[in-house]
Amino acid sequence: MRAFATIHPAEVAGLVLIDSTHERQWLEWDKLLGLPAGENVAAAIADSKAKKDEITAREMEGLGDVWASGKLGLSDSLPDVPMAVITSLRPVPGQPPAARKLWRSLHDEIFAATTHGMNIVTNKSGHNISGEEPDSVVDAIRWVVEAVRAEKFGGLPKGSSAKSGE
Repeated sequence: MRAFATIHPAEVAGLVLIDSTHERQWLEWDKLLGLPAGENVAAAIADSKAKKDEITAREMEGLGDVWASGKLGLSDSLPDVPMAVITSLRPVPGQPPAARKLWRSLHDEIFAATTHGMNIVTNKSGHNISGEEPDSVVDAIRWVVEAVRAEKFGGLPKGSSAKSGE
Protein backbone atom coordinates (compact mmCIF):
# COMPACT_ATOMS: atom_id res chain seq x y z
CA MET A 1 0.00 0.00 0.00
CA ARG A 2 2.72 2.47 0.96
CA ALA A 3 4.83 1.48 -2.05
CA PHE A 4 1.89 2.09 -4.41
CA ALA A 5 1.18 5.46 -2.75
CA THR A 6 4.83 6.47 -3.11
CA ILE A 7 5.10 5.40 -6.75
CA HIS A 8 1.68 6.77 -7.78
CA PRO A 9 1.00 9.77 -5.50
CA ALA A 10 -1.48 11.31 -7.94
CA GLU A 11 -3.64 8.19 -7.61
CA VAL A 12 -3.85 8.38 -3.80
CA ALA A 13 -6.16 10.76 -1.98
CA GLY A 14 -5.84 9.19 1.47
CA LEU A 15 -4.54 6.12 3.29
CA VAL A 16 -5.87 3.78 5.96
CA LEU A 17 -3.18 1.40 7.21
CA ILE A 18 -4.44 -1.38 9.45
CA ASP A 19 -1.68 -2.93 11.57
CA SER A 20 0.47 -2.74 8.48
CA THR A 21 3.86 -4.32 8.02
CA HIS A 22 6.90 -2.06 8.13
CA GLU A 23 9.77 -2.92 5.81
CA ARG A 24 12.20 -3.06 8.76
CA GLN A 25 10.05 -5.16 11.06
CA TRP A 26 11.86 -8.46 10.42
CA LEU A 27 15.34 -6.93 10.72
CA GLU A 28 14.42 -5.13 13.91
CA TRP A 29 12.76 -8.24 15.32
CA ASP A 30 15.92 -10.28 14.65
CA LYS A 31 18.01 -7.61 16.43
CA LEU A 32 15.62 -7.63 19.36
CA LEU A 33 15.93 -11.39 19.73
CA GLY A 34 19.67 -11.45 19.06
CA LEU A 35 19.24 -13.54 15.90
CA PRO A 36 21.19 -13.30 12.64
CA ALA A 37 19.46 -11.04 10.11
CA GLY A 38 16.88 -12.95 8.09
CA GLU A 39 16.47 -15.86 10.49
CA ASN A 40 13.02 -14.87 11.71
CA VAL A 41 11.50 -14.35 8.27
CA ALA A 42 13.05 -17.62 7.04
CA ALA A 43 11.43 -19.42 9.98
CA ALA A 44 8.07 -17.75 9.23
CA ILE A 45 8.27 -18.85 5.57
CA ALA A 46 9.15 -22.41 6.61
CA ASP A 47 6.26 -22.40 9.09
CA SER A 48 3.83 -21.22 6.39
CA LYS A 49 5.01 -23.98 4.07
CA ALA A 50 4.71 -26.59 6.84
CA LYS A 51 1.12 -25.47 7.41
CA LYS A 52 0.50 -25.77 3.66
CA ASP A 53 -0.21 -22.02 3.55
CA GLU A 54 1.33 -21.50 0.12
CA ILE A 55 -0.24 -18.09 -0.39
CA THR A 56 1.42 -16.63 2.70
CA ALA A 57 4.69 -18.41 1.92
CA ARG A 58 4.75 -16.99 -1.64
CA GLU A 59 3.89 -13.50 -0.39
CA MET A 60 6.68 -13.63 2.19
CA GLU A 61 9.18 -15.00 -0.33
CA GLY A 62 8.21 -12.25 -2.78
CA LEU A 63 8.97 -9.64 -0.15
CA GLY A 64 12.20 -11.34 0.88
CA ASP A 65 14.49 -8.71 -0.65
CA VAL A 66 12.58 -5.92 1.08
CA TRP A 67 12.67 -7.64 4.44
CA ALA A 68 16.32 -8.65 4.07
CA SER A 69 17.36 -5.05 3.34
CA GLY A 70 14.75 -3.27 5.46
CA LYS A 71 14.15 -0.90 2.55
CA LEU A 72 11.30 -0.49 0.11
CA GLY A 73 13.80 0.58 -2.54
CA LEU A 74 11.96 3.81 -3.29
CA SER A 75 13.60 7.20 -3.49
CA ASP A 76 10.47 9.24 -2.83
CA SER A 77 8.41 9.45 0.33
CA LEU A 78 4.71 8.99 0.96
CA PRO A 79 2.43 11.72 -0.33
CA ASP A 80 1.18 13.99 2.44
CA VAL A 81 -2.45 12.89 2.33
CA PRO A 82 -4.97 12.26 5.10
CA MET A 83 -3.86 9.06 6.81
CA ALA A 84 -5.16 6.80 9.54
CA VAL A 85 -2.75 4.30 11.06
CA ILE A 86 -4.33 1.61 13.24
CA THR A 87 -1.91 -0.29 15.48
CA SER A 88 -2.61 -3.38 17.58
CA LEU A 89 -0.62 -3.59 20.79
CA ARG A 90 -2.42 -6.59 22.23
CA PRO A 91 0.19 -8.88 23.76
CA VAL A 92 1.09 -11.95 21.71
CA PRO A 93 1.84 -15.09 23.74
CA GLY A 94 5.59 -15.71 23.86
CA GLN A 95 6.43 -12.27 22.50
CA PRO A 96 8.56 -10.03 24.74
CA PRO A 97 7.06 -6.66 25.77
CA ALA A 98 9.85 -4.94 23.82
CA ALA A 99 8.26 -6.31 20.64
CA ARG A 100 5.14 -4.20 21.21
CA LYS A 101 7.31 -1.15 21.82
CA LEU A 102 9.15 -1.86 18.56
CA TRP A 103 5.86 -2.34 16.63
CA ARG A 104 4.55 0.94 18.03
CA SER A 105 7.72 2.83 17.09
CA LEU A 106 7.62 1.49 13.50
CA HIS A 107 3.97 2.54 13.16
CA ASP A 108 4.80 5.95 14.67
CA GLU A 109 7.47 6.31 11.98
CA ILE A 110 4.87 5.62 9.27
CA PHE A 111 2.43 8.05 10.88
CA ALA A 112 5.09 10.78 10.96
CA ALA A 113 4.89 10.91 7.15
CA THR A 114 1.64 12.88 7.29
CA THR A 115 0.83 16.33 8.59
CA HIS A 116 -2.80 15.42 9.09
CA GLY A 117 -4.07 12.11 10.28
CA MET A 118 -4.93 9.93 13.19
CA ASN A 119 -3.05 7.16 14.90
CA ILE A 120 -5.42 4.70 16.54
CA VAL A 121 -3.79 2.33 19.02
CA THR A 122 -5.69 -0.64 20.42
CA ASN A 123 -4.99 -3.55 22.71
CA LYS A 124 -8.50 -4.97 22.30
CA SER A 125 -7.70 -6.90 19.12
CA GLY A 126 -4.75 -8.62 17.55
CA HIS A 127 -3.55 -8.35 13.97
CA ASN A 128 -7.09 -9.07 12.69
CA ILE A 129 -8.37 -5.63 13.68
CA SER A 130 -10.90 -5.49 10.84
CA GLY A 131 -12.51 -8.70 12.12
CA GLU A 132 -12.25 -7.98 15.84
CA GLU A 133 -12.88 -4.22 15.89
CA PRO A 134 -14.60 -3.42 12.59
CA ASP A 135 -16.08 -0.17 13.96
CA SER A 136 -12.57 1.22 14.47
CA VAL A 137 -11.71 0.46 10.85
CA VAL A 138 -14.97 1.95 9.56
CA ASP A 139 -14.42 5.09 11.68
CA ALA A 140 -10.88 5.47 10.30
CA ILE A 141 -12.08 5.07 6.72
CA ARG A 142 -14.86 7.59 7.27
CA TRP A 143 -12.43 10.06 8.81
CA VAL A 144 -10.03 9.77 5.86
CA VAL A 145 -12.85 10.16 3.31
CA GLU A 146 -14.18 13.21 5.16
CA ALA A 147 -10.67 14.67 5.40
CA VAL A 148 -10.11 14.19 1.66
CA ARG A 149 -13.45 15.83 0.87
CA ALA A 150 -12.76 18.69 3.28
CA GLU A 151 -9.32 19.27 1.74
CA LYS A 152 -10.82 19.32 -1.71
CA PHE A 153 -13.60 21.68 -0.69
CA GLY A 154 -11.89 23.54 2.18
CA GLY A 155 -11.28 22.83 5.85
CA LEU A 156 -10.71 19.69 7.92
CA PRO A 157 -13.52 17.39 9.08
CA LYS A 158 -15.42 18.44 12.18
CA GLY A 159 -13.67 17.47 15.39
CA SER A 160 -10.22 17.06 13.82
CA SER A 161 -6.98 18.81 14.32
CA ALA A 162 -4.01 19.09 12.02
CA LYS A 163 -2.65 15.93 13.64
CA SER A 164 -4.61 13.90 16.15
CA GLY A 165 -3.49 10.81 18.01
CA GLU A 166 -4.64 8.01 20.22
